[in-house]
Amino acid sequence: MSKKRKSDALNESHADDSLEIALKKYFPNHSCFRKGQKKVIEALIKGENAAAIFPTGGGKSLCYQLPGLILQNEGLTLVVSPLLALMKDQVDAMRKLGHPVDLLGSSLTLDEKIAVKKRVQCRETAILYVAPEQLNNENTFALIKSVPISLLAIDEAHCISEWGHAFRPDYLRLSKFHNNPNINVKRVVALTATATPQVERDICEKFGIQQNNSVRTSFYRPNLKFAFTPSRSTEESDRQLIAAINSQNPSGATIVYATLQKTTEKVASMLKNAGIDAKHYHAGMNQDDRKLTQDWFMENTKSSTKARVVVATIAFGMGVDKSNIRYVYHYNLPKSLESYAQEIGRAGRDGKDSYCEVFCCLDDIAQLEAFAYCGSPSKKSIMGVLRDIFFDSYGNPYSQGVQRHVSHYSLARSHDLQITTVQMLLAFVDIYQELIQQGTPRYGMYKIKSRNSHISSVPALLASCEDSTAASALRRECQVKKTWAHIDIGCASQFAPRDALINALTNLEQKSLIEVMPSQVEHTYYIKKKVTDLSAIVEREYERFQNREKRELSRIGEVMSFLTAGTCQAQLLTDHFEGKYGPSTKENKTAFPCEFCPFCKSGTPITLNQRKDFSVDPNLWRKLVNDPKLPRDDPQLIARFALGFKSPRITSTGLSKSSNFGLMEGAPYEDLMSYIMENMFK
Repeated sequence: MSKKRKSDALNESHADDSLEIALKKYFPNHSCFRKGQKKVIEALIKGENAAAIFPTGGGKSLCYQLPGLILQNEGLTLVVSPLLALMKDQVDAMRKLGHPVDLLGSSLTLDEKIAVKKRVQCRETAILYVAPEQLNNENTFALIKSVPISLLAIDEAHCISEWGHAFRPDYLRLSKFHNNPNINVKRVVALTATATPQVERDICEKFGIQQNNSVRTSFYRPNLKFAFTPSRSTEESDRQLIAAINSQNPSGATIVYATLQKTTEKVASMLKNAGIDAKHYHAGMNQDDRKLTQDWFMENTKSSTKARVVVATIAFGMGVDKSNIRYVYHYNLPKSLESYAQEIGRAGRDGKDSYCEVFCCLDDIAQLEAFAYCGSPSKKSIMGVLRDIFFDSYGNPYSQGVQRHVSHYSLARSHDLQITTVQMLLAFVDIYQELIQQGTPRYGMYKIKSRNSHISSVPALLASCEDSTAASALRRECQVKKTWAHIDIGCASQFAPRDALINALTNLEQKSLIEVMPSQVEHTYYIKKKVTDLSAIVEREYERFQNREKRELSRIGEVMSFLTAGTCQAQLLTDHFEGKYGPSTKENKTAFPCEFCPFCKSGTPITLNQRKDFSVDPNLWRKLVNDPKLPRDDPQLIARFALGFKSPRITSTGLSKSSNFGLMEGAPYEDLMSYIMENMFK
């Protein structure tokens, strides 16, 4: 062996030893690395970007926690995750080990937020957890900009891909954030459990990750046992669910997933009436009730004779770190294979056998299809939003370089769209058509009050700012009201730089002199090209949303093909995520056929009951169309109203409170739209 090769080998051996030593130093309970962890961490320590595509419970978090602690002298590790429960659990666990870790979010008190920001600025925090929405906060953005970022960790990274099942516009911003010249990001790690090969390629492209640094471990988990049970109706699903829970052996922690919030309440009530210990959980509950339900579920009970059941929408389970969930039931059909894999992935993280049953009622398909159809904007709505972005109130196009400050909420309300649809549309126009460029969001109004004295003292406190120009501008625009003093920050920035104004308020807040509450968020967009004719742009975006709609519908078809497959279903699910020659097959050539999925056990595909034929009930139709508040100008709105889907216009007109709202819930969207067009829009 040459001297150079011998030296390299010794250095690699030393690096390996160093990582093992670091693991035991920072995480004494970890005896060794899990599969894939070391390769990801090695790439990051070298200063390279990496991706970790590990199954639920596969140890993704260590891939940023250990580097974050090793690299803390280089700067802050910023962890971006939408999973509040996960962030809180990880922060608590790491603090118990004595590690300097913080969380910055809306759940903190003012004093807690001030303390976290001080620790970050003083370089006392090694790892900071934030939700992606926090990067839309100009105070948080300014804080992050003020310190070097040794590592940017993006959890649930599949959300960044338009091809993924859970695309989030907030995540698109992250793909630009790590390249922002004002943010000193030294390396990136993207982490997810549910990335298909196409989504993996998208993640790697957006974050500049070399293919050999994208580490995928085996998706296949033989301890998860599948069952698919045909059902003719919700009443039959009720009986099947009760029977399944009562026959559990052994009994254990159980999650029942349902599509709609009100279904979780109905099913939980039904289970309680049957003597089963059950609670419901969904995003529409207040935060305290959600926390109580989650804490109740997380308790480890000594009794093994009675199941503890949460009936929930997908809002529950994301980031819940409970290793001994024994049963996951799908009361309704999952909307995609990605959703199914993510939800059953919460079972059996302790490696013991766990059971995952789907009650297959084909009536659920109409509800899933309606979500896809009702989420698509009309050409009229797309045209309205883009006209507001590119043209002034007189119809004149804005010139290149003009900075636009808009409210997503106002755009959504004006054009009857969900805010996420507006965000998605503008993200697409930014990323794909390059007509605009998103800047850092800002707030139009800052509300101020004194922490230690009367509201009347606020002007004097503002005058004490070290920056006299900022102090003068803030005092000039300060309007003292009953509880808060209001400052129009846009007006104040005519007399002092906006950054100086924000810094002045932040300094007063950190001295515990004032409390600051920003409001009226404004999203910033720079016009990159002057637009004179919107028609072609609108056509392209309408087609893009139509293609998204088709993909959502095709995902429902993938679920149905999976459930009724005439081959090993465990292999089908694994191949969906890994491709034909992924790690599961390479590492275990005898894994498939699995011998425990429904097809392997029976040798025949399951047969599902037929969907019910749809026909409009004339009495329900008369009630619907005679509703005095129902507009007659928008067939899609009428369909949403009939099916029980809210929109800004439906809410603002009071239609969502009408007794006729959702009168035809569960009807097939296409059939209903055909009936509406034939009877109202001939």
